[in-house]
Amino acid sequence: MKQLTFDEFSEVLRCELILGLADMLPNTNLADDLNLDSLGMFELAMILEENGAIVDEDTVLLCDTLGEVYSVYVTALSNASR
Repeated sequence: MKQLTFDEFSEVLRCELILGLADMLPNTNLADDLNLDSLGMFELAMILEENGAIVDEDTVLLCDTLGEVYSVYVTALSNASR
């Protein structure tokens, strides 16, 4: 699967999680800025999987920012292509 750019990745999350017009920057805080709770974080893990990145939900729960989630996504895709 093709790796999404950060902007493409952010747009997928915006649409899938119905985030409205929130700023989607690498330093955007998942809990404080996007109001993601534990269910939202679980949904985030499922979205990563739908986009080819198989990750443990606990790994996603450890992420604080959108940039950290994107790094997890990129790493998972890289590992899957090996």
